[in-house]
Amino acid sequence: MKLKGSSGGHKGLSSIIQYAGTPDFKRLFIGIGRPAYSKDVIGYVLREPKGNDKTLLDEAIIKAADYSIMLLERDPQELMNVINRRDNFE
Repeated sequence: MKLKGSSGGHKGLSSIIQYAGTPDFKRLFIGIGRPAYSKDVIGYVLREPKGNDKTLLDEAIIKAADYSIMLLERDPQELMNVINRRDNFE
């Protein structure tokens, strides 16, 4: 989670920044990794997740929904400390 920042080259974020008129908005990221032995990153990102990837993505979506609700109830910096803990990524 980040409280603000640039688009980092991400066209979707660039569009949101342009529409909002500011880069100052909260962002909750869900990472999907990269293909192990392929240069086809676009195909990897756009494909339907399977097996363990699907399970991990489903769990991440549930966590993201929970964190979104928590963001309405808690201090953003405090929530970032919870979300960005190393044990959330292991």
